[in-house]
Parts: sequence; C-alpha cells; structure tokens
Amino acid sequence: MFSRSSSSSSLSDDAQRHLLSCLPDDAKVLACASAKVYHTPFHSKADWTYSGLAGTLVFGRSDAARGRTLDSAEQSLWFRLVDPAKGVVWIHQVPDALDYGLDKPFFHTFSGKSRRFGFRFDDDAAATALLAQVTSHVRAPGELRRPAPPTARALTPPAGPARRTSRKGAVGQRVAPPQRLAPALVSAPAPGSFVHVAHVGVDTQGELEARNADGWLLMLGGAEKAAGDGAPRAEKRKRSLVPRRPTFKFS
Repeated sequence: MFSRSSSSSSLSDDAQRHLLSCLPDDAKVLACASAKVYHTPFHSKADWTYSGLAGTLVFGRSDAARGRTLDSAEQSLWFRLVDPAKGVVWIHQVPDALDYGLDKPFFHTFSGKSRRFGFRFDDDAAATALLAQVTSHVRAPGELRRPAPPTARALTPPAGPARRTSRKGAVGQRVAPPQRLAPALVSAPAPGSFVHVAHVGVDTQGELEARNADGWLLMLGGAEKAAGDGAPRAEKRKRSLVPRRPTFKFS
C-alpha cells in the first residue's frame, strides 16, 4: 500500500490508512518509523527529557513544492508524529539547514529554535532508513547550497577541437569536410559549344604569339625581365650567348 510513500513500512494496512488520513492531501511520505520524542535545553549536561509524545514519526514534504526552486522545496520538509488514536500530535518544520545526526543507532538528535530534540526509535533498521532520507534532503549547517538542476543549454555536448584550415598551421573556424563529386554528376560539353577566345603559343619561327591575350604578354614580359635582372652572373653570361630573345608578335 502506501501510495504516497517512497519507502517501505512495516505498518499494517489499517495503520497505513490511518496515517495517510492524518496527513495533508499533497503530502509525500519520504520515511516513517515508530519513535518517541525527547528534548533538552541548549548547552545542558542534564539527561534528555521524555516529552510524553510517541507514535509513528513521518518525514515528508508537500508535493506543492514541485516546480519551485530548491530552497522552497527544502522549506516544505517536515516531521509529523502521528498518534494511533489522536492523529497528529507534533509537527516540526525542517529548516534549510539542519544538524540532524546519529547519537546512537536508535537515537537521533537535532537542534530546534529553542531546544534540542531527540528521536528514540523502536527499530534500528527503520531509524537508519529515516536517517538516510533526512541527510539526502537537508544540508548540514555550513554546507554549501546544492546547485540548481542543469539547464538544457548546459547539457549541450561541448564542441570538438578546432580543425586546421590552412597549410601554415593556423587554427581557424570549424569547416565541414569537402565532399567528393561523383563522376556521374559531371556531364560532357554540349556539341558545338567550344569557343576559342584566346591563344598564347610559339609560332613556327620560335616567336611567342598571342591572340586576345594582352595580359599574358605583359605578365610574361615582366617575368622575363625579373628573371634577367635577378639571375646570377653565370646565368647572365649564359643568356648573353643566346643569339636573340623571342619577340612578341600580336595577331
């Protein structure tokens, strides 16, 4: 049974139905155990005093806290002591930070606003299960607040290392790898579509000739001049033996 509980219980079905009837409709039972409530003043060396309250101790929270911030959810945690005959006889709101600890396997202690409280359990295993739930939902005093759940952006996988995009070794932006062009996608030229728009070559007399390519002649002439000015002496002497340099002929 215990449809609103996240932990098992040794209570009978009738006891569980009675327990749930004493809790708010939006209550979520995190753990429960049979216990008695004790108390003592702060900084007192006196023995613990039994409060006279006993029953089923419930550690739970309000489901209305779902969808709120973590701090609001922590503030909704509580202890409730349910008497089999009287119902809820004691409530303690659990603060944001609580020094809940183990004094003995069957005795847990924590600080309230005006005094310290102690729970004396009848079953050690149930006490251990309740301790685990409390320490997992409440931070200790001085402990840093739990981080908020990660957002969708934080869950995005990080980008891989940047790829080199130049022969100099500089690291540039990530680029998609080039896709090879399938030969089947390349078609042959249409018949009769070839047009001879320019020509650069050597005629039968060994002279350079060009048609509609004045820019090529200027480039070749500049390269020839630079090669002649910057060549070593041996290379210049070798060139001086050439009968004549090719001349440019326009047609």
